Amino acid sequence: FREQLARPQNSKARDYVANRGFTPEFAEEYGFGLSSPEPLALVNHLLKKGFAIKDLISASVALASQHDQRAYDFFINRLMIPIADMHGRIIAFGGRSLGDDLPKYKNSMNTPLFDKSHVLFGLHRAKESIRRDRQAIVCEGYMDVLQLSQAGISTSVACLGTALTLPHLRRLGALTPQIYLVFDGDKAGRNATLRTVNIALEVPQTECKVVVLPSGEDPDTFVSKYGADAFHGQLQSAKGLLDFAIETRISETHDLGIPELVTKEILPWLQSVKDPMSRNFLMNRISELTGIAAAGMLQALKGDAPMKKMAPKMMPMQDETSAPRTVTALKGAELELFGHLFWSLPDELDIIQLEHMLLTQLELEEIWLEFAQELIKALRKGLTPSQQNKAFWMTGSTPEV
Repeated sequence: FREQLARPQNSKARDYVANRGFTPEFAEEYGFGLSSPEPLALVNHLLKKGFAIKDLISASVALASQHDQRAYDFFINRLMIPIADMHGRIIAFGGRSLGDDLPKYKNSMNTPLFDKSHVLFGLHRAKESIRRDRQAIVCEGYMDVLQLSQAGISTSVACLGTALTLPHLRRLGALTPQIYLVFDGDKAGRNATLRTVNIALEVPQTECKVVVLPSGEDPDTFVSKYGADAFHGQLQSAKGLLDFAIETRISETHDLGIPELVTKEILPWLQSVKDPMSRNFLMNRISELTGIAAAGMLQALKGDAPMKKMAPKMMPMQDETSAPRTVTALKGAELELFGHLFWSLPDELDIIQLEHMLLTQLELEEIWLEFAQELIKALRKGLTPSQQNKAFWMTGSTPEV
């Protein structure tokens, strides 16, 4: 891949690297490369060196075709970024399209060497800085990490096509007590942050904070436009993960659903907060946002009494109709996917990978996404969706399904 990038005929790829703001020295140090536009270039190259096809496929540098029983290069015409383990040994690759080809980012599949749920991009370079500075910055992609590194911010790592997992968080928690989660400012970024809450509560020795960049920005674009000092300023204004999650979930929920949201989702989060001062602060904040008395929440936490909502403030009536939403029936692969979800047993599916696919690779109506999250929530609780009473699914969010 490095040889390909250096060839005279591939000057367009080198221009792309330069236009992204990376110097030739940086590209050399970080091992940038290029996969050939020819679909058999790497396969033929490695066959000449004596490698077996099955090993190329096992290593995820080749892919077996279902049509003609041949193996083709897994990466074609992409900027190649090596992915290393904790010791700096290359175990996989990331490929960034050089134009608008989709998918924009493509990573090696899981192999005997590479498990996305355990590997963080850039950790082998960042671990000493993370230990020294007592902070880690978690981004969504390796381009974010590379851009921050070039700007002199050496404590950043990235997930590799999956949400942040418990093994990721435990690995970082062994190095630092402070973790900044920097996700895009769009809805997908917010959802990625919210999915982190439950696993973050399982690593209480670390404090997770959320950095919300301006809409349309990610660390890559932000640091390119505004520089490292401005990015550090964003870290200074980061919110606690739980505080951010509570505010976000409340803002997304209709008033009538607030008590149920607090009881089912927010109180379990609060029970994991061991420090009484932090818990009281959060309860008062929730009370401000929802109108639910903090004393009622405290009683509910102790199991003494149900929560009562304060009398609502008088507000002008809004001209809103609450017509039921229309639902387009699922078909084809999407129907198959929901069938697998509904009939699966707990621990049978890779839930994290599945959630990522639902949010990034399928264009589902919001109502189907909500229903998928309900099914996933049941699986996480150890329940088998198909064995639940139908009334179990008649929740406030998905009665139309």
